[in-house]
Amino acid sequence: MNLRDYEWFRNPRGLEATGPYSPLELSRYIRPKLGWAKLRAGDTEYLDAARALIDQQCMPIVRVFRENMCGSPVPEAWDDEIYRPYIRQGVRWFELYEEPNLPHSWPQNSAGEPIVDLTPDNTESVIAPLVDAWLDWAERIIVLGGYPAFPALAPSMQPEHATLLWLAAMFDYLADFHGGRFQYIIANGLWLAVHPQIGNRVYQEPPGGPAHLPRSTDQLVAQEPGWHFEYPYDPLQQTYDRGRTVFGRTEQTPYGEPFGLIGVAQMFQDMLRRRFDAGPVPVVGTAGGITPVPKPGGVPIQPDERYPPLDDEGYTQATLALVDWLVRRGPPWFWGIALSNERDMYDVRGTHPVISRWVKIPPDEKTVPDISTGGYSPLRVSAPTPVVERVPETQPEPEPEVPALPDDELYAALDLLDAVEQEAHLQDYVELEDDFLDLLGEGEPVAARLTPEGDVAEPGPTDDLLAIISPVEVEEATESDLPKVPDVDEDELFAIDEDDPTTDRIPIGDVEPDELFDLGDEPAPEQEPVETTLEFDAPEEPRTETAFELGTLEVSPAPTDEDDAEMLFDMPAAEAAPAEDTGELLTFEIEEEAHGTPDEADIEVITYDEDESLTLSGEAGFDVFDEEEEAAEPFFAAYLDEDELYDEDDELSPLQRFDMLIDADGTQPPLPDAPAPNFFDIVEEFVSPETRPQQPPAEIAREEVPPNPFDTSEPNIYDAPSAPARRMREPGGAISPTNERQDVTAEATPFDEVGGSIGSPRPDHHLLLIDAAVPRGWFFAAARRYWDAFQPTLISDERMLSTVPEEADIGITVIATPGNADTLAARLRDYLPHAHIDLVVPDTPTELRAELDRRAELDQPFGGTR
Repeated sequence: MNLRDYEWFRNPRGLEATGPYSPLELSRYIRPKLGWAKLRAGDTEYLDAARALIDQQCMPIVRVFRENMCGSPVPEAWDDEIYRPYIRQGVRWFELYEEPNLPHSWPQNSAGEPIVDLTPDNTESVIAPLVDAWLDWAERIIVLGGYPAFPALAPSMQPEHATLLWLAAMFDYLADFHGGRFQYIIANGLWLAVHPQIGNRVYQEPPGGPAHLPRSTDQLVAQEPGWHFEYPYDPLQQTYDRGRTVFGRTEQTPYGEPFGLIGVAQMFQDMLRRRFDAGPVPVVGTAGGITPVPKPGGVPIQPDERYPPLDDEGYTQATLALVDWLVRRGPPWFWGIALSNERDMYDVRGTHPVISRWVKIPPDEKTVPDISTGGYSPLRVSAPTPVVERVPETQPEPEPEVPALPDDELYAALDLLDAVEQEAHLQDYVELEDDFLDLLGEGEPVAARLTPEGDVAEPGPTDDLLAIISPVEVEEATESDLPKVPDVDEDELFAIDEDDPTTDRIPIGDVEPDELFDLGDEPAPEQEPVETTLEFDAPEEPRTETAFELGTLEVSPAPTDEDDAEMLFDMPAAEAAPAEDTGELLTFEIEEEAHGTPDEADIEVITYDEDESLTLSGEAGFDVFDEEEEAAEPFFAAYLDEDELYDEDDELSPLQRFDMLIDADGTQPPLPDAPAPNFFDIVEEFVSPETRPQQPPAEIAREEVPPNPFDTSEPNIYDAPSAPARRMREPGGAISPTNERQDVTAEATPFDEVGGSIGSPRPDHHLLLIDAAVPRGWFFAAARRYWDAFQPTLISDERMLSTVPEEADIGITVIATPGNADTLAARLRDYLPHAHIDLVVPDTPTELRAELDRRAELDQPFGGTR
């Protein structure tokens, strides 16, 4: 599918309903102009409501709720009794399990504990039944005409519940046992449900920056730029733990970093691309948000002490900005969030301000780029509406009918094709058509088949081989009608006539001799096992050993043959000299390939010049990389087959296996002193041409810190290689940049006791700190003219200054009492030795007003001559 094929209303606003069986007040979703409504249905109680919501351009997401259901198969009766009625009403988006990595989602024993050992390492009792049941359900939803959601995992960093470990375990199982089936689901409507736990991990930078300094809660304004929702890639977090990504990669995050708005979603998209060469798929938050929701007049929330607390009004401004960020700055595949939940937005105190603002503001429409989700769809599954067959003008000769195969044999045969193509480097499926049909059953190659419109057409060289099966045959075939896979003669199947000049197929002998293809079913008693049938002779090559640096993980050197050397080192095996396992990292380069669908003719390749600047949307811009430096290598290495990295006998946890995969290219994870990861490097390939940003103004000066694609400050000051700029006020109020600092010789006043007078040239940033001992209300009663003239950034806690770089050009106006002035100034000097400290020490509010009014009249925010 293409992202533009999914049915929705391009509106990211959403709300989670209370349900199940609870009455749904439609006005709560229609008046604020919501685009998503998450419904937890017990049965079909929301059929009429779903149709009414769709008529008002609000797309329902339905999850049939049963308590402790994870791992349990979905009854087939639900298809006709529940799912089909919702689909007839226009519902397309469906969920099944929810947060399977938490104990409460699984069947419980009498003690209220899960009946299984709930760890991601428990493949037999946890991962296998969970994934198997989900695959069966997802295929049925697709046949009915809906979009199945990959289960929403709870964000967690605890080892037994870690989101990263669970995703890795589920992807391992899919790749090992159900690769073909999962590819089919990817190509026919897969989407990801997430439950973002943002907490207070969001902030808005002051006007003009710096990008890593948050505003205080009372200064948040949703309509102004400077918002950062890209945790953990935001500049503030990178100041604390440089190099952290959603996969962790730092000492503080050994089990990944799933929190924030994009954490789990970005983790899933990267693993989907590396493991299955697919994606992106749509992502919708079906619960969560900035949680918990603060109560009016209650205690502000601050689960992460590195970020400012959020009170009720701060929550309102941040939530309004979040939806706007998804439209203008967010990843192209993140399509909205249904806030948790209806109880918090509508309670006994009335309607929450977020809802009240949405009632008055029309929603913005998100632009969806022209991007394929990848995957492949071998079966032509019939749609809910009947297929209309048309008779072509010229009727071809009838061809022998090939009976349909049962699903298990069909997907096993698909896996065979996939393995043969990958291991033997076959370039065209059609080269194996004759052999493939011989393997499936008797009959000659098919010369015609049905097109989606019902026409009979000749098969092209790249057509899907399995499309020979018509939709009617797939639906009506019974088990008794289906043939069994016959015995296959190895020599006859893969024989190649070397004297035939028309033969150009690659010999199957190039396949790894140790690779055995699994066809799914056990062989008959007298039938030769498939493993024997498909085992080939190949000359043994001398093997080399490779040492991998995996942190504290110790593994034995993995032997590699010629194919391994070519894949891992991108050079012939003869040039890959044996290496001793010294524990040191072997570094090498892997040539990066453009990600896209197999048919490159359908892909528009986007290239950029060094000086070209990109943004996702909006007015602000950013550079892809520094003008004088080469583009940074992508942070994550390409996925490689697990058999090429370690022996099958090794028992490794999902995290260890995943680490081996993402570190397979031999590069180290970012160290604390390494450049911070750039989120744009991860999502760059998903940016459509129409959302390509424009070059920012050349006169904007920037500092050398990591670029951030979702910066909303005006101007962007932190992603160019030039030296920090000095802005000074010129006569007439104009701002002019210069890199030269000038001496300040203005006469000091009694209010410039520490640090001297700053005079006319102004620092890049003006902060204002009010001593807690100053009587409450003095500043607001005395500073009206001063505030209107200069609007400094209020700092509620001096400890926030510890995040400001020492070399930053900052002036701090401090209003303090006589008893605290010296102590407070000394502490500020410890935080920022080079900052300009401007002390104002009034005895009365009248004296404070007089001083601040004087500065406003002289246009001197930092004092100066009387």
